[in-house]
Amino acid sequence: MTLAELEQETGVPAEHILKALNLPDSISKDQRLGILKRTYGFEMGNVRRIIREYKGEPDDPAEH
Repeated sequence: MTLAELEQETGVPAEHILKALNLPDSISKDQRLGILKRTYGFEMGNVRRIIREYKGEPDDPAEH
């Protein structure tokens, strides 16, 4: 899944996700999340948390 696809599916701007993960804003929206994860070392749980927080949804304790 790319950042653009994630943005379309969740409604959360790719720029917000990049900023929340402290990633360069020059990263293309066409970049795949798996490649970014391997390159920058974040976890997919971080992405899910960012999406929930953006939407104002409660935290998922199963991800801790």
